[in-house]
Amino acid sequence: MRRTSRRDSLVSTGLGLLALAIYLLTVAPGVLEADAGEFQFAAYLAGIAHPTGYPLYLLLGWAWSHALLIGSAAYRMNLLSAVFAALSVGLAARLVLRLTPRATAWSAWSAAAGAGLALVASPTFWSQSIIAEVYTLHALLLAALFLVTLSLGSQPRRWWMIGLVAGIGLTHHRTFLLYLPGAVLASVMPAHRRPTRREALATLGALALPLLLYAYIPLRAPHSPYLTLPLGPDSVLTLYRNTWTDFVGFVLGRPFGSAITLDGLPQRAATALTRGLHELSPIVWGLAALGTAALARRHRPAATLILFGLVANLTFNLVYDIGDIHVFYLPVYLIACCLAGVGLTSLQLRRLPALAPAAAVLLVALTIPRLVSARSEAIAAVPRVPESRWEAILASAPLGAALVSNDRNEIMPMWYYQHVDGLRPDLVGLFPLIVPESEFADIGAVVTEALAASREVYLIKDMPGLEVAYHLAPATPPLIRVVGAWNQAPNHPLDALLEGRLRLLGSDLPEDGVASGATATITLFWQPLEPLAYPYSSYVHVVTAEGEAAWPGSDHRPGGVYYPATLWKPGQVLRDEHLIGVPADAEAGQYRLIAGMYEYPSLAGFGPTIELGTLTVDSAR
Repeated sequence: MRRTSRRDSLVSTGLGLLALAIYLLTVAPGVLEADAGEFQFAAYLAGIAHPTGYPLYLLLGWAWSHALLIGSAAYRMNLLSAVFAALSVGLAARLVLRLTPRATAWSAWSAAAGAGLALVASPTFWSQSIIAEVYTLHALLLAALFLVTLSLGSQPRRWWMIGLVAGIGLTHHRTFLLYLPGAVLASVMPAHRRPTRREALATLGALALPLLLYAYIPLRAPHSPYLTLPLGPDSVLTLYRNTWTDFVGFVLGRPFGSAITLDGLPQRAATALTRGLHELSPIVWGLAALGTAALARRHRPAATLILFGLVANLTFNLVYDIGDIHVFYLPVYLIACCLAGVGLTSLQLRRLPALAPAAAVLLVALTIPRLVSARSEAIAAVPRVPESRWEAILASAPLGAALVSNDRNEIMPMWYYQHVDGLRPDLVGLFPLIVPESEFADIGAVVTEALAASREVYLIKDMPGLEVAYHLAPATPPLIRVVGAWNQAPNHPLDALLEGRLRLLGSDLPEDGVASGATATITLFWQPLEPLAYPYSSYVHVVTAEGEAAWPGSDHRPGGVYYPATLWKPGQVLRDEHLIGVPADAEAGQYRLIAGMYEYPSLAGFGPTIELGTLTVDSAR
């Protein structure tokens, strides 16, 4: 294990400052969507965020956003991630210098520089360094854990520091737990002195002390205004109930428990491999493999510490099926870059002393174009908010309206403007699963609940397909008003039952004849009797008296992407409109109209074909 010097400190500090300078040029300037948008107002208000709570990050964010008087609160929180990222890069370089054997100073410094810049050029690490997110602080705490654990060899009385860093890490991100077994195993290996009983108790105490930060959640929940929404005159929507049961479930992340699954594991593994090769160059991965072998030979406690956590992190990521799993690989990239630095210096011990600094220079040179491409990718990945769009929404929304989206991420900027800037506190922003209860399970359920609360309801964007369940009317763009649920009766009533689960109540057919070359509008009225398991497609076809197809009819999936049949509610009336073009050369006369449902792409029918009536075609007028 190499002892670091003052010059080593200058190298690691310089790399951290370089990373900060790079990230400062691309820090997101304002309000963001998604979790980043939530953290921007939750930290500023000293409120609570989504599970698992992140009390350490929110407390640091509150202090930072109120002490730093630069730009908006949103910008300050974005800037904080850049600071954490720069510190992470500096500690990563420091870790490389600790892990390198007794190589020449220039060899070690060039290896640390190459490893640090490779981490800076990771597109995902960059993207998380310029928005208000928790992952760069997570990387910083992991690097600190590695350094403190490795310092036991020279500072055997630092057991309590391992406990303290571990406890702090656990107050931030639950996956920190994956690295603690490796730290414990590395600490008790023969290379280190075993702790005395007093040291062990002090370590446990230091581990437990930071966990008291979780008291922040029940203490601050009553003072987080966005957790209680007055939905209607007699209806208050509570997003977090300040009970012991809810607190435990919140901290343990129970809402995400169902995401642990082995289904689709090979596909996730292939995606992770492809993503990893994109994040770091094959040269970095090759050097990391070389560094792993070198570390396993020469310093087993360090290999145990790093590789045990790495394997645990990879295993967890592969069985955790969530949309933003790519950010959970940031510790993997951090470790790979550090191991690549070790691999560079190991070349010197293989009697290739000139190759080590040359390879490091080559790695740095190859990193420069990657910095350019990573910059573009990181900026593109930022969930930016079109401010003019929200200005229009907040300016035009009627007093007390409910604004609805199918995506939680899109509502977060509205909450920022309300609670940080004080704009339009009369509005209520709603989205599916705003609370775990089933009545808010999907966009249709949210719209129905909002209508029942006697508020004017507006969609904040076009969601094609919702028109099957609700009467939509134009409003000031981009708003679309939801007038109400459909309750009209068809002009041609029917009572056709499909598989005992779906009823065709009837249809609206053209009362007069349709001219050749015109378009006929046929509207079907469906009513599910129980939940449907498949997003069925419907059809209306025009056939002759003999049953032959007269001309192409209409096939589509009623409800589209936003409100397919799987979301339809028992008893709900769905208005399914079909447009059929009548050919210009169609012969005058009467044609049969048939309708039904089927699965796509298998084309398996769902129930029988239904006779709707007739369509009269007149000669072209």
